[in-house]
Amino acid sequence: DRFEAPLTQIAAQFPDLLGWRSALALFYAEIGRTDDAIREIDRMLGYGIASLPKRNEWLGMLVGLGLAGAAVGHQEAVSVVRRLAAPHSDELVVLGYASFCWGATTCLLGVAAGAMADWSGAERHFSAATELNRRLGARPALARTLYHRGRVLLASGSSRRAGRALTEAAMLARDLGLWRLAQKAAAEMPR
Repeated sequence: DRFEAPLTQIAAQFPDLLGWRSALALFYAEIGRTDDAIREIDRMLGYGIASLPKRNEWLGMLVGLGLAGAAVGHQEAVSVVRRLAAPHSDELVVLGYASFCWGATTCLLGVAAGAMADWSGAERHFSAATELNRRLGARPALARTLYHRGRVLLASGSSRRAGRALTEAAMLARDLGLWRLAQKAAAEMPR
């Protein structure tokens, strides 16, 4: 794939910038290369991420690690992400010297809680993320939050609520031209 070569090269060239390694792990998880994703996650955890300095890419690195960990069922990764991100629950994840806002950190906490089957914790975090992203008018972040919320609701057995979240995510993503997210949300909708 056209993204793998640049991601692996950058991750190798800048091994101390774990944001690139987390992007690579998430890329592998997204395309179904679970073993490669787990290898990258384990490599990141081996760096001792809890003791890393909190530079501008730190929360973004946690997003990649947490989403990849949740996607491949890496419980250690989601547990570490949940613990490290919790003190930042009232913050936004902003990357690249403010060139990109992923949205509310509480969305990441919701994903981590859901991956650990803490359904009430996940719902609390997703509610906070949804409210903050709506209040800020952060529509792309809101679409991502609704998508992740829908997936966790599906996993918890709440298919009707999941369908509502995924429908709203798909419609909002479509309105914003986020075609891949719209397709993923539509594909996840309960039948």
